[in-house]
Amino acid sequence: MISDSKKHQIEILGQNYTIISDETDSDIEKIVYMVNSFLKEIISKSPQIDHTKAIVFVALKLANNTIKLENLISNYEEYNTKIIGRIEQELY
Repeated sequence: MISDSKKHQIEILGQNYTIISDETDSDIEKIVYMVNSFLKEIISKSPQIDHTKAIVFVALKLANNTIKLENLISNYEEYNTKIIGRIEQELY
């Protein structure tokens, strides 16, 4: 366990959880807010949905967002590498 880790009390869909994380309190609050917002959005569109299924949909949405961000970062890294190569060619 990382020495900076600490316990956080969070609430997801009215259920209380204790998690251990090295993230800041502010980041934990943002994460919890995002998860609860996604869950509320899904439940408002399908009120009869089982909470477990709603959680799976949130996990899929977050995984999709993560993949999109990873691809975006990769594209920027490739672009930056090309730009740096061009700059170096012009300088030398």
